[in-house]
Parts: sequence; structure tokens; C-alpha cells
Amino acid sequence: MFGIEQFVAVLNPPQVAILAVGASEDRVVVEDGEFVALPTMTMTLTCDHRAIDGAVGADFLRTLKQLVESPSRSPCDRLVRASADFDAGARSTASCSASRRRTSTGRSAGRG
Repeated sequence: MFGIEQFVAVLNPPQVAILAVGASEDRVVVEDGEFVALPTMTMTLTCDHRAIDGAVGADFLRTLKQLVESPSRSPCDRLVRASADFDAGARSTASCSASRRRTSTGRSAGRG
């Protein structure tokens, strides 16, 4: 919207996750051994690891990436399923004992 490539959104209680979506821009990538310009964008998910396991957030981002890259694959059904899995993961992680919780800096970043 403002041409911002990427940013990290800040959580405000009682939020447990927030998605930051950067602008879509053409970038040069290697595809089949050749340089081509493809539209790309950065999505960053900030999670409160006291409530959501980082693996659940990563799985949500992977599903969202697949939906954005292949919109013809019934996106509504898959996004609803991913959101339900995300919610279920948040509930199950919140009920885990403290010894099983993962610790983190509160920010997840990755490329898939």
C-alpha cells in the first residue's frame, strides 16, 4: 500500500499473533538456471510464544504462502482449515506445561 518492502508488526495485548504483509515488487530470481523478474512479497508473522508454538505459526505461514502462490487451489477452504489449525494450535500450546513450551525472542522469521 505504501511501497514498504517488509516490516515487523507489534503485538498489543490480548493479541497472540499479527501478520505483516509487505508490498509486492518484482525481484530477480533464478528459475530453471536463468535470471527472471518475478513478483515477490514478504510476510512476517509475529507470535506471542507464551500462547502459540512457533511451529504452528510457521505452518500457518507455509499454508498462506501456498495459497498466495497457487490461488486456483480452492483458497477459501484451505485458508479456513489453516486458520482452524492455527486456533487449535494456540489452544493446545497454551495448555501445555511450562517445561514443554518453547522459548523465543518473540519474533519468527523464515523463508520457505
